[in-house]
Amino acid sequence: MQLLVVDYAEIHGWLAIRLPPSIYSKKGMPDYYFLKDGRSVWVEFKGKNKKATKEQERFGYDIISYRGEWYVITSLEDFIKMESGG
Repeated sequence: MQLLVVDYAEIHGWLAIRLPPSIYSKKGMPDYYFLKDGRSVWVEFKGKNKKATKEQERFGYDIISYRGEWYVITSLEDFIKMESGG
């Protein structure tokens, strides 16, 4: 699902940046960072019925507090909905 979403995003003009886990990165850092037309979108990919960890939620709230966008994406449909502002 993650590769499907990234392929879709790139075809539709998004710059997709993978944020690999590292001992140097902040706990809860999302999986991907997407940029398009001035939008700064951070995405945590999860399987169906999976939820973000507390660290991931905290990181997401930090992003939102800086006027960025943070989403937990479980399907291509979730990404398309996010893309259209819904």
